[in-house]
Amino acid sequence: MLADNGAHVSVIKSEDENGMKYNYLNRNKETIIVNLKKKEERERLKTAILPTTDVILESYRPGVMEKLGLSPEEVHKIKPSIIFVRLSGYGNALTKYTHLAGHDMNYLAVSGILNKFKRTAKNSIPVPPSNLLADFYSGSLYCFNLVL
Repeated sequence: MLADNGAHVSVIKSEDENGMKYNYLNRNKETIIVNLKKKEERERLKTAILPTTDVILESYRPGVMEKLGLSPEEVHKIKPSIIFVRLSGYGNALTKYTHLAGHDMNYLAVSGILNKFKRTAKNSIPVPPSNLLADFYSGSLYCFNLVL
């Protein structure tokens, strides 16, 4: 949504997407290959990329950016004005779900909304929900609005 509205968006990936000719979710974005697990590449990110960055959006489980040395505190030492956004499925508050991996269906199930997609008649075919509700409408749209 940021890229579609004119922002210059860079996606950081650890390697090139071999075989993936076009991913519509990456439209209007550039891809930068940086393996964050390698210290020298993290340093390149800190010195060459972060100083020109306005917003960081990360979607790891809580604590991952800290382990990489890229916590909000560390990033703000490089550029205090960076907006640091954390988009994690179960949130950053410590709950029994905080450190669990999750995906669209998990989030819908925990929220109770997945029940709305059940069979309506004995022989009917269930309609699997798309990622629109859990990903785009709840997480991404809210995140986009907060960044703006």
